[in-house]
Amino acid sequence: MGTAMRPQAPAPADVAAQPPFARLHGLACWHCGAVTTPLTPAGEVTLDDDGKVWSVVACEVHEGRPLL
Repeated sequence: MGTAMRPQAPAPADVAAQPPFARLHGLACWHCGAVTTPLTPAGEVTLDDDGKVWSVVACEVHEGRPLL
């Protein structure tokens, strides 16, 4: 007999809307999340909740694309 699993509560909207850790820390392309291609500085983003400025990167495909 297996153990019943409790459903997990969904993440609060403000947490779910946050960019993934790797993108926010410049470890992956801001636009697509690529990590295995060369990455170049793409600019800076500021999150609404804390006002901190984050330096982000882009892959070759998304280089020069505006940060939204």
